[in-house]
Amino acid sequence: MPLRLVIISLVLLVTVPGGVAEAKALPMPSGAVILTVQGDISKHNQGKTALLSMKMLRQFKVVNYATKSPWLSARARFTGVLLRDVLNYVGARKGSDIKAVALDDYEATIPWSDVERYDVLLAFKVNGVTLKRRDKGPLWIVYPQDEHTELEAAEVADRWVWQLETLEIK
Repeated sequence: MPLRLVIISLVLLVTVPGGVAEAKALPMPSGAVILTVQGDISKHNQGKTALLSMKMLRQFKVVNYATKSPWLSARARFTGVLLRDVLNYVGARKGSDIKAVALDDYEATIPWSDVERYDVLLAFKVNGVTLKRRDKGPLWIVYPQDEHTELEAAEVADRWVWQLETLEIK
């Protein structure tokens, strides 16, 4: 096989989804970094860390659902991306615990089983309004309580981390 065809084949394996080889580098974010993912991940864009911008997150399937919240007085409509999609994107080790850290250093541990069982959302809108830092943004971890009554437990309410800044995969 001529060298040119070998090179083209290797490039296709690395760049085509589902190819045998998969690039370990993520693109650098354009725009402000709103989420840092670190720890046991296989894909990075800065050292051993994945930095993500809103533009990068919006490339995932956007999900909407209405649910009650332990932190709001009325049922609300949340818009965002699934946490499992973000974790898959950065190559997070399955079965790990996820430490979510807010801008004010509040921390909560999210079991991997939550990510598999429920549509845990990284919400960036509530009732159609983009979340700002002063109102729980730019990202807020949200659970679909209306669909699963077991999610009304106090320990799950503690996992609704707003002003999410970092996910650490352990």
